[in-house]
Amino acid sequence: MIHAKRALPFFLLLVLLSGCASRQYATSPAVGVETASCSEVFSDWQQRVDAGNHFDAQAWSPPGFPYLRVNRLLASFPVDKLSRPQQQAWLERAHEMAVTAWHHEAASMGNDASAQLPELQRCGQRAMARLLEDDHQWRELAEASQVPDSYNNVARVLGGYPAVAPVVRWRAGVVMNELMDQFEAYHPAHAWRAYEPATPSPVIDPSDLVGRASARSPLGIPVFSDKEREDLLSLYAPTWVVETGGPYDVPGRPGRDTGGELRFQSEPVVFTKVAYTRFDGEVLPQLVYTVWFSRRPSEAAFDIVAGELDGLVWRVTLGRDGRPLIYDAIHPCGCYHTWVLAPDGLKPVGPVDYWEEPLWIAGTAPQTDRGLVVFLSSLTHQLKDAATVLPEDVSKARSYAIEPYDNLRGPSFAGERLFGEDGMVAGTERPERFLLWPTGVPSAGAMRQWGNHATAFVGTRHFDDPWLLQEYFWLPE
Repeated sequence: MIHAKRALPFFLLLVLLSGCASRQYATSPAVGVETASCSEVFSDWQQRVDAGNHFDAQAWSPPGFPYLRVNRLLASFPVDKLSRPQQQAWLERAHEMAVTAWHHEAASMGNDASAQLPELQRCGQRAMARLLEDDHQWRELAEASQVPDSYNNVARVLGGYPAVAPVVRWRAGVVMNELMDQFEAYHPAHAWRAYEPATPSPVIDPSDLVGRASARSPLGIPVFSDKEREDLLSLYAPTWVVETGGPYDVPGRPGRDTGGELRFQSEPVVFTKVAYTRFDGEVLPQLVYTVWFSRRPSEAAFDIVAGELDGLVWRVTLGRDGRPLIYDAIHPCGCYHTWVLAPDGLKPVGPVDYWEEPLWIAGTAPQTDRGLVVFLSSLTHQLKDAATVLPEDVSKARSYAIEPYDNLRGPSFAGERLFGEDGMVAGTERPERFLLWPTGVPSAGAMRQWGNHATAFVGTRHFDDPWLLQEYFWLPE
């Protein structure tokens, strides 16, 4: 009996840690793979990846379909009701994401890992061709392709979530309402420093560009050429104005050395990607800009949100006319999700349910057909304003480079991968995780890879949820 009592905490801990679905490769037999040689190719790859911290967790690996990766956008399609051209387009996108992940995994493994990539792709193409001809296997795919959420429901059960949630909701209101009050009314204690895109805004018609891109896919997902993607990202790239009180307020490049330690290289660089959302029956592009800082310093003797690495993720959602519908931002931990309305853009539908975290709307941005000027505070790197002009005491802005977000997925400048196989950045854990674990958010406050951002401590909400705008906003006539 004594031994059982001693073992109970360890058992509960095991249950707690296993409560959140893993994005790593599953051990399920590969569906659609006919030959033993291809089965061996996928099995060998998975074993090599699982043997080290090599798995790329940006997208879900559907159990039984190791040649596909699925994000929340692809999972939002009714896979079992697609037409044949749509099925083909869906598979091609899912396989393309798998190939991209394989490349990053191969770079992480090094040695001769990249030599396996052609065989992986060949076996994947053969399995996809079989999938299209087998209705039973396609139904299996429809079920397996549902991306699990980023919450640990076992933690919510063991942590007494129903009793904790109202307290967390109240505390979130205190913190976020204070931030909303400071928007457009912040008085910096240190000098502003501005960073503008090194590439000047291109002369393009965003409406024409988005319209042409949307017509290229049977799924209605805008497909941009490399040049079109670069032009859109340059057109709406923000100018960052950062209150600079120390080296922790200087943008840069995060990395990890061969000893597993975090490293940071101060340089003016912003990491970008194009994501997608759904609204009024259409798939719309979202431009994502991530700026990193070396750390969030402590503001007190004991600061539960201080730690290594910090940053801001700024997102611009475009309408069918290629112009901003709404802006929003999070920190790379998924925290402090803040909305900034666009003139003539989306409006909130109204109050949310009590068992959900409210929408935190800072204000309305000024009208512009270019990138906004985004203001961040010192130390906390909180969003403080969104304008169209630099502050009067800043005469000149430094230039920053734009790089693909995918540059963060392979080995970093310091030698090893930044993100772990769980989609998090080890070494960026915050003390707040010991208080907020009953909310089901794993390691609250730790930095995360794209696709892994839970954004609410009350309820369930993800930054990359394609239905987010449809659920909480509407577009006036």
